[in-house]
Amino acid sequence: GVSPNHLAANHFSFNDLSSNDLGLLDDQDCLDVEAFTRGHRNYETCLLPLRKKVLLNMDRLNACSNVTVLERDLIVKKIIQKLSWQEVINSLALNGKKNAQNLLRQAVEKLGAEV
Repeated sequence: GVSPNHLAANHFSFNDLSSNDLGLLDDQDCLDVEAFTRGHRNYETCLLPLRKKVLLNMDRLNACSNVTVLERDLIVKKIIQKLSWQEVINSLALNGKKNAQNLLRQAVEKLGAEV
């Protein structure tokens, strides 16, 4: 069986988020997100733009066929639930922080590819 926690991670709503999290992406945000996906910027320096990007694409995150379950869970746990890298790595059985960061870059890039 699937644990309730695992299921819960995939069912989130905008009600869980404070309204100031929701804003449109401006040009700088888009540049920051792109820099992150290309490995030029760290997650921590792009936190807000990445959060905006994901929140604006929530419906696509759930429906997007090219984003794997692991990638989606990673986006949810790291960007939406704001878990620490260690918590994310442990809960998804990833192979260290570098592995987790590379997966997250890939996942965010996929999310943006279908705009």
